[in-house]
This record gives sequence, C-alpha cells and structure tokens, in this order.
Amino acid sequence: MCDPDGDYCYDKFNVCRGIFCGEAGQCVPVDTKPTCVCDPGYTNETYSLYCEPLAAR
Repeated sequence: MCDPDGDYCYDKFNVCRGIFCGEAGQCVPVDTKPTCVCDPGYTNETYSLYCEPLAAR
C-alpha cells in the first residue's frame, strides 16, 4: 500500500515493517497506517516518519 499524501509505502498486513523512525522514535500502527511516536525532545513535524531533535527546526 502507498500513501498518496505521505509519499511512502507500507505493508498493509504489518504496517511498521521496514519503517525506521530514527534512534528517538518508534513506529506504531494508527488507523491502519504507520506512525512515528517520538521520544521527549524530538518531533516528526518535518518528516512524518522520522523523529529529529526539536532544536533542528
């Protein structure tokens, strides 16, 4: 499956397979799509599937 808005593809049966959110994040399925949950002090506002330090913005 590919997400037209997010410019990424994912496995609809295991949505987090192959999704790497960075060292400070973890992929979780939300509404059958991969979503990165970032550690405190990190954000995924710039790249929806990658967590980067807040200071990087």
